[in-house]
Amino acid sequence: MVRLFVFRHAKSSWQDDSLDDFQRPLNPRGRKAAPAMGAFMQREGISPDLILCSAANRTRETLAHILSSLDGDIAIHGEEALYLASADSLLSRLKTVEPEKNRVMLIGHNPGLQDLVLLLAGSGSAEDLAQIRGKFPTASLAELTFRKSWSELAPGSGKLVQFATPRALTAESDV
Repeated sequence: MVRLFVFRHAKSSWQDDSLDDFQRPLNPRGRKAAPAMGAFMQREGISPDLILCSAANRTRETLAHILSSLDGDIAIHGEEALYLASADSLLSRLKTVEPEKNRVMLIGHNPGLQDLVLLLAGSGSAEDLAQIRGKFPTASLAELTFRKSWSELAPGSGKLVQFATPRALTAESDV
């Protein structure tokens, strides 16, 4: 069984018009949400063997905020090809993951991440899937499991195990 964690970068800033999209940093809300999601990942025992991260500034900054919350020996690949990649491109990349890597985190952008989760999730919580269809917010995390190897991933072959958003975590802590 392999496990995929799909993590959208935290909220980015549009404040500096001189920066192109690739260079945009996180805004204050993003710098708060990313560590909160990291703490959630730590509580959930999420420990990827491999992180595939878009090379964009906002994804790398998001990774920096969660990295101390993740346990184990993690290989990290920053890849320009993941920047604004489509679901099909992301799926193609996942099919090339080394077979010994059982837990992979993909940090990237919408709409590709949202489309990828919906493409791969053949089962799971109907409520979570409906939420993802509506919106995959910044700093959200979807976890899918597969009874296949990476090279055998196919549409509908995964199970959505959980979907967490910063807003839901905040609501839970207010209860």
